[in-house]
Amino acid sequence: MEYFNNLNSREKKLLLLALAALSIGLIFLLINNTFNSYAQSKKKADKARSDYEYVISKAELLSSSLLGQSSNTVSIENFIRSNISVQSNNLKVSNQDGLIKISFSSDSLKDSINITNEISSKLGKNLINISFKKTQDGQVTEILIN
Repeated sequence: MEYFNNLNSREKKLLLLALAALSIGLIFLLINNTFNSYAQSKKKADKARSDYEYVISKAELLSSSLLGQSSNTVSIENFIRSNISVQSNNLKVSNQDGLIKISFSSDSLKDSINITNEISSKLGKNLINISFKKTQDGQVTEILIN
């Protein structure tokens, strides 16, 4: 400290200015390093999310493909319950003359249409017949697929 007190005012100002510039430079480096680390982490997270979504889509495709070849009503019902938003207490799957009959309840005709489209596309089967019935509680839909 005695050394600093022995300096001229001009030398003191230069030392303080150099110390301030050094401090600002260190702060800039820390902030820059933090942002670079964040950017790298974000890229890794985006890549991991993309990889995860790719694997999930392929697994769903394989699952629906295998299920599309099956006529087992129990496996179809379990697939619908786990992959499609249907009121599960009103879902019924049965065999009818070699076709699969699926009936479910929904709140509106629009919901029935959306669920029917989702079932058809995820199962990969053709729709043969669709019937909509309005009840006091909402909408009952019956579809036949092969």
